[in-house]
Amino acid sequence: AAINETIEIGGGTQTLVLPAGPFLRVVGEDLVLTAAGQKLRGSFAFQQVTRGTEKVITVGVRNVSLALSDGANTLVQVTDGEGALLITGTGLAGRVSGVVSVTIPSVSVSGTLAIAVNTTNLPVDETIDVAGVPVALKLDAGQFVRVEGTDVQATVLGQRLSGNFSFERISTTGPTPSLVVRIALDNVSLALGDGTTDYVTVSGASGAF
Repeated sequence: AAINETIEIGGGTQTLVLPAGPFLRVVGEDLVLTAAGQKLRGSFAFQQVTRGTEKVITVGVRNVSLALSDGANTLVQVTDGEGALLITGTGLAGRVSGVVSVTIPSVSVSGTLAIAVNTTNLPVDETIDVAGVPVALKLDAGQFVRVEGTDVQATVLGQRLSGNFSFERISTTGPTPSLVVRIALDNVSLALGDGTTDYVTVSGASGAF
């Protein structure tokens, strides 16, 4: 049952508010979770569950924030994120949706984007139970923390592109390594015209910046 009680302890009182159980969780607020070199800050609830013969940790997250920068400027920021993560013997995987803002010069982005995390080097396609709520999780193989979305609209120098976008901070190699934010695009369409007639159209495009 759900709990909402006030308990007297050592001459003082403690308010105890909990959702219905049964469960045993480790819960903390304003925590920092580091994955693939990126820091996610927010509230996390860790709970051990048995999946077949394997014990795994599910993580419910809320109020999560993430910033992708080039070392000097924040280019992509996620706030008020909510979602779920899964910790297994191979690593961490999950997806967190939130409010996304992009501050790249001459670029604006609109649509639904989310933080995608995978440190397992394996593809992920399963449904996990987080506090009694089933959450579908499907991720590509790899080691990454990305901000990604499908059917996203981006305006670049006044021209509109639509398609699948992902933003990821990486370190470049070479004589002078530096931090950059890489933008990968897939299934992108673009039309150039005078406002009433499209003279040049592009569809199914992919690439990166």
